[in-house]
Amino acid sequence: PSLSLGADQTICADPTATLSPDGDFALYRWSSSLDTYSATLGSSKTLASSTAATYQLEAWNQYGCTSSRSVVLNVNALPAVSVTPDAPFFCEGQQLQTVAIDNFANYSLVEWNTVPVQSNVASIDVATAGSYTVTATDALTGCVNKATAVVTAHPVYTIALTNKTGVICGNQTYSLEDPLPGNSDFVAFEWTKPDNTKLGLGNAPAVNEPGTYILWARDVNGCTATATFTLTVRPVPSFSLGA
Repeated sequence: PSLSLGADQTICADPTATLSPDGDFALYRWSSSLDTYSATLGSSKTLASSTAATYQLEAWNQYGCTSSRSVVLNVNALPAVSVTPDAPFFCEGQQLQTVAIDNFANYSLVEWNTVPVQSNVASIDVATAGSYTVTATDALTGCVNKATAVVTAHPVYTIALTNKTGVICGNQTYSLEDPLPGNSDFVAFEWTKPDNTKLGLGNAPAVNEPGTYILWARDVNGCTATATFTLTVRPVPSFSLGA
């Protein structure tokens, strides 16, 4: 019988190739180079495989005559797609998180599952927590694979101050509050005076300048928050008892 399996094939590791002769025969026997053609892989007309090897088919016609042909199946590995960082976090409402595909130049097509889809860009900036998947096509083999970054958004904590306002006389001072004892989520703070002079990390000095003081604090996740305190300074009475 006249038997043909067509040209050799090259596939990616994920799909399966279907091998088949170009005619119909009475009996079939498939084998491969993986076991030196000693084991029967199947007796159907077609053979599905995703393993690289040389596959041989013996076929018999209705007269009992036999013929054999072989075909080479090449399998390209899927690209090792990865993203950096793969489990990032950002401070909600304060910043964007950049997620980038590694080895961008190795791919002929890159698509991010954003809305709308962003294509052929090495990185994306995200402002919302969630899973971000990139699908990449290998420039050499055409094989496709994916990678996912799970982005976590840390909430921004609120600074609780005992007093948001204060009143003193002009010949008095007011001690600014150290927020750390009453705000366990925070690890560092700094006050700024009304004239924008910073008072130093961890300092809560006594002040007497009227106006709004700004408190900056950093929490355990590296996120920041602010609060304000307004100080009112009353005038000191001026009088004289004479000579």
